[in-house]
Amino acid sequence: MNRARRARLCGWIGLTGAVLVVVANLAGVAIYEQHDPISDTISDLAAGRWGWIQDTGLILFGIGAMACAYGLWPWWRGRASWMLGLAALALLGIDLGVIAGHNEYGDRDSGKFVIHMNAVYAFAVLFLAQAALLGPGLRDARFLSGPWRTAGFGVAAAWLVLSPLFFVVPTTWDGAYERFLGLITVGWIAALSLALIRRARQA
Repeated sequence: MNRARRARLCGWIGLTGAVLVVVANLAGVAIYEQHDPISDTISDLAAGRWGWIQDTGLILFGIGAMACAYGLWPWWRGRASWMLGLAALALLGIDLGVIAGHNEYGDRDSGKFVIHMNAVYAFAVLFLAQAALLGPGLRDARFLSGPWRTAGFGVAAAWLVLSPLFFVVPTTWDGAYERFLGLITVGWIAALSLALIRRARQA
């Protein structure tokens, strides 16, 4: 498979994953009547009766992130930060799979290995790392023209400032804030996906 076909395929996979994780969250909220999206977190929704809906969305989103990493691989141009960024992006997808697939959300159920919070911390670090590390490569490869050429640095800076605040926001609206952070991650993966599709068309 040549670079253009790989970019097109991976771009559509990434974009599909970004869309479906949002659809899964909206569907879960609509079906699970006891869930309040303002005060209840995404983890609460994924651990409920209809948790498989959100878990499926997270897994598909993780696959989308890994697809983006695979599609961006051919344009590395020998830059170490590019390779490290792609590795962080791929690990981000795997981490999402662990969060959804392990299906243990820090409530310390007996007989289960409590890993949820560790995986959440890993997600926060990996998301910051991949956005910051991919920034120079995206600029040089001209994947995102105009102001988007510095998108990686902007997303990394926003994430660095905003994500830690989740742990101090009141529980009455931490669900809404977590979804706000989720939109940042979804938007970034969607941007990478669209960049891949655009690159394939140019090629």
